[in-house]
Amino acid sequence: MIGQQKPFLCLLVPLAVLFSLPAAGQVNRGELRLHVADAAGQALSGAKGTLASEAPALSRTFVTDTAGQAILADLPFGRFGLSICYDLRFASLYRALAAAGAELIAIPAAFTKQTGEAHWHVLTRARAIETGAFVLAATQGGLHENGRSTFGHSIVVSPWGEVLAEAGEEPGVIFADIDLAASEEARARIPAIKHGREFEIEIAGEAVERARREAS
Repeated sequence: MIGQQKPFLCLLVPLAVLFSLPAAGQVNRGELRLHVADAAGQALSGAKGTLASEAPALSRTFVTDTAGQAILADLPFGRFGLSICYDLRFASLYRALAAAGAELIAIPAAFTKQTGEAHWHVLTRARAIETGAFVLAATQGGLHENGRSTFGHSIVVSPWGEVLAEAGEEPGVIFADIDLAASEEARARIPAIKHGREFEIEIAGEAVERARREAS
């Protein structure tokens, strides 16, 4: 996994996931794209997503487009869920990917130094634990030309929440052994995806007031 100040690659042989940024100065109005290709460079059908930047300027992260479409790629070694940066804060997206069979989840990102120090490790580990999937998160790090600092710390997390590999703020490459049986084992030990349900919210005070009105 490689993270640097320019567009970067998150690599998982024989898969390549390309995360491309908009041109400089257009971060808040541009687009982010995820492209999945095989070892020959051929795009995998149905595995390209476009996500627009709509997050507050402070975080400089990205939210999913209004279509609300999650993307999976079926690969020879497993089912791969795709997401980008600000998506990391939306647990429901990752739950949906896991419920659809994702065993590995990509989260290329560009967390600022401020938000990264506070939230990066907690959120990446939480998403792995909640889904019982491997999280592969390549992220930008260092000081950028526009003066913005990003946190770095590209990371690989196991379905049990263990950090298998982690980089620093400088560009680098990290490796981790991945056994998809660990995903099946984690989900068997804690079948949270299987036991999930929808809830209706009832505010207790409103119920009491309604009962009082009906009684009178």
